Amino acid sequence: MACAPFKMTVKDAKAALAKVKKGIAEKKGNFSGDDAKGNFGFSGNHWAAGSYKIQGSYSVSGTTITVTNSITAENPNLVTCAKVEEEMRSWLA
Repeated sequence: MACAPFKMTVKDAKAALAKVKKGIAEKKGNFSGDDAKGNFGFSGNHWAAGSYKIQGSYSVSGTTITVTNSITAENPNLVTCAKVEEEMRSWLA
């Protein structure tokens, strides 16, 4: 399922992207790109939600980061676009 893009304004885009990279690394995912644009992906298996895979991209314009992602999940009612956005916003904060 494709999620609607979301934007977040941050104080320091480079520092925010470093947090995202760390969050994705903790999920044993991949992150490639630079301070302007890139891609990411991670997957997992949650006891309630089942297996899931999240892939996306980001772009930076000044201090605004735009994130687009898509989700493949065994239980899409538990691994939602809103939950993924919430987690990624916490990484960007």
